[in-house]
Amino acid sequence: MVDPDIRKAIEIIDQKILSLQQARNQLAQAFGLEQSPHDKASAITIAAASIPFPGIPGKHLVADQRKPRKEALAEFLITHGPMSRVEIVAKSGLPEGSISYCLSDSRFFEQSKDGNWGATEFSRHGFELKSQRSNPTDSA
Repeated sequence: MVDPDIRKAIEIIDQKILSLQQARNQLAQAFGLEQSPHDKASAITIAAASIPFPGIPGKHLVADQRKPRKEALAEFLITHGPMSRVEIVAKSGLPEGSISYCLSDSRFFEQSKDGNWGATEFSRHGFELKSQRSNPTDSA
């Protein structure tokens, strides 16, 4: 059996690694640098975005790392339901600083009396409209 403190330390390190990989890829994308299939960091990030986070039960990753952060976080909360900031950081795969920045926008996110964060009606409406546009046959 693994010591819970060691497991938590590994979880934190894994989160930081993913955050750094995402930052690296965003910087490369912003300056038009192609991500080579042989680029180890890109390959790890692409793989991590498409499969469950290794070694952390219940870790969800935001599927499309190219979405704007607010949109990705809103979609995550709509899909998985309201949760605490700590749970969002642990489960979403988004960098902690991005989560703090996003949650400060009261148009998109609201905190309930129990302390959990969820998407506002504005976010839900936008998510529904986007879903209808991407699946026009479903709305007919």
